[in-house]
Amino acid sequence: MNNHAEIILTKIQGLEKEINKLKGELKSVQQHCEHQFENTALFKTCIKCKYVEPLYY
Repeated sequence: MNNHAEIILTKIQGLEKEINKLKGELKSVQQHCEHQFENTALFKTCIKCKYVEPLYY
């Protein structure tokens, strides 16, 4: 049972690294995007890269 927990934790760590890598890639895409925003009541969201900005400050 303990070995199974270690395997799961190792998989989780690998997935967390992959998530962080993908977040970095998404941030890069969003920084270089020529945004086309669609507004809602509270946010505007780019329809191309899914970048979100609040409409309130």
